[in-house]
Amino acid sequence: MSGNVIRALPANVFLSLDLLNLQKIFLLNCQLTSIDKYTFAKLTNLVELELSENRMEFIPSHSFRSIPELRELKMNSNPISRIANDAFLTLPRLVRLELAACRIGTIEMWAFRGLPALQWLRLDQNRLLTVQVCYLPIFYSFQSEYQYS
Repeated sequence: MSGNVIRALPANVFLSLDLLNLQKIFLLNCQLTSIDKYTFAKLTNLVELELSENRMEFIPSHSFRSIPELRELKMNSNPISRIANDAFLTLPRLVRLELAACRIGTIEMWAFRGLPALQWLRLDQNRLLTVQVCYLPIFYSFQSEYQYS
């Protein structure tokens, strides 16, 4: 669906079209500004979601509850300025997360909590001035092995 003018994704849109077996959804460059809480309802096989180059100002955390099997999420080039605490808490199997070329200047302390499978995190070309070690899950195990003074 990339390259279309789809400003909002309503509730149950894929369910109403009987597209419950979708594994990948590409909504790149659609002028998307919002996603309903139930947009991805019943999409239990969805493993990849591409939401880059849209007009989303917030991470649609409320929409992720329906897709706990998601492995890859790309939201590059959206005007997102902040990553709130628990933004990805309902995505325990997420392996790859891309938020490059956004406007992210703030990452809250527990923004990446609940991502035990995360292997790839892309945050380049944002407005970050500092990054605290406790933000990123990869540093939890590193920090417990090597104590800093």
